[in-house]
Amino acid sequence: SNMKSIESNVFSSSGLKVISIPASVSNIGVSAFYSCGALTSVAFESGSAMTTMRSVWFQDSGVQYILNLPASLTSIPVNGFRYCHYLKYISFENNSNIGSIGNYAFYDQNNLLNITIPASVTNMGLRVFDHCGALTSVAFEDDCQLNYIRTDWFKNTPVQYILNLPAVIRTIPDYGFHYVRSLRYLSFAKDSRFHTIPESASYDSNSLQDITVPASVTNIGVSSFYHCGALTSVTFEDDCQLNYIRTDWFQYT
Repeated sequence: SNMKSIESNVFSSSGLKVISIPASVSNIGVSAFYSCGALTSVAFESGSAMTTMRSVWFQDSGVQYILNLPASLTSIPVNGFRYCHYLKYISFENNSNIGSIGNYAFYDQNNLLNITIPASVTNMGLRVFDHCGALTSVAFEDDCQLNYIRTDWFKNTPVQYILNLPAVIRTIPDYGFHYVRSLRYLSFAKDSRFHTIPESASYDSNSLQDITVPASVTNIGVSSFYHCGALTSVTFEDDCQLNYIRTDWFQYT
């Protein structure tokens, strides 16, 4: 196809059920699929020319699957998928260039089950997954460039698995995973540079069952695992740089 543009409101309130966006399309107008209640799947052909995404493309539609989100996109805007109330799954094209995921991008997505964050991401905004009531797993691609964590990313979600936490992250905020009450398992990327597990990092995480502390860690703060009622195993990687122990790390676990 040589189609270059899908105009604003072109499929609005239509009975469209599935669509594959040609790679040649570089622009999708405002509210192109607005209120398409029957729409369940949107796929993008590989090699897409799309460079800009709008948060209102799929507003109030029935879309459940967004497949192969173009590698040519560099960001997901504020409220990017917030109004896709039935979204269950989203995948990214290989070698994604998405650098930024905007504030509230997946806020209140009560059907989203899992997501893998592309390696290219360096910024994630406020409350990106807040109130995602079905979200159980968040994974980061190998060599992900995101180098910080916010305590509000997973607030009010039932996330159980945070996988492959990027190696470039060096610490997390105080009470970093305190609000991830359903967290059962946390893993770190190979060759992690993580050096500080701060005060009360997993305080009151009553679902956390086991954790392996990276070799790079040199500091674990006060009450880091305090009141983790399900925690049964803590393992330290070979050659771990931590050179002391605190009596309050595992109090009431």
